Amino acid sequence: MDIAVAASGAEARAQLESGYFDVMLLDMVLPDMQGEDLARYVRASADATTAAMPIIAVTANVMGPDIMRYRASGISDTVAKPVSFDVLLSTIATLCGGGMRKGGETSDAGFSIAAEMPVFAAACRECLSEIRDAMAREDGECIRRVAHRMRGSAPVFGFAGLGRIAMDVEKVLCADPARLDVAHHLMAALEATIARFNPAEQTISRKVVT
Repeated sequence: MDIAVAASGAEARAQLESGYFDVMLLDMVLPDMQGEDLARYVRASADATTAAMPIIAVTANVMGPDIMRYRASGISDTVAKPVSFDVLLSTIATLCGGGMRKGGETSDAGFSIAAEMPVFAAACRECLSEIRDAMAREDGECIRRVAHRMRGSAPVFGFAGLGRIAMDVEKVLCADPARLDVAHHLMAALEATIARFNPAEQTISRKVVT
């Protein structure tokens, strides 16, 4: 399975213009737009294949009114955070019919946590770099966004502790963006996580965002 990652709605739009994708995993809180806005953009695409692409909302907001709003924007299904890997794979398989295409070809290639662990290692390194830069700028909102991404992806790869720390940091910064001191806890957790990967995994340059 090939994975393309976008850190914002604008990046996602650019990628959609340049290639075909079997399914979209959509965080409903993006740095530059709401997830519903991106879903409506996809559904309005002039390319029939892109317009019909399954969209899975990945979010902690899964109450009845939330689900209705997502469906109204064109979202196909919803997976709740913290993400269950089995539920995510089952949802993808259901929406994609068991076989996924790349460039018009059908593939039965599977997805495994072990195979994508280098992607997560690279994501941790990138997030750590972003937090350090944000600390220098005293940008609490940027750190909150990084924590939001990490709280969703870390549990999927088996790092529940890192996910909990990211969630706590996000909560604090939502209430008070000036509380930059809490970022040190997340930085320490990311550094400890990165140290657990082998050198080969740490050199992977790909990114993942949740």
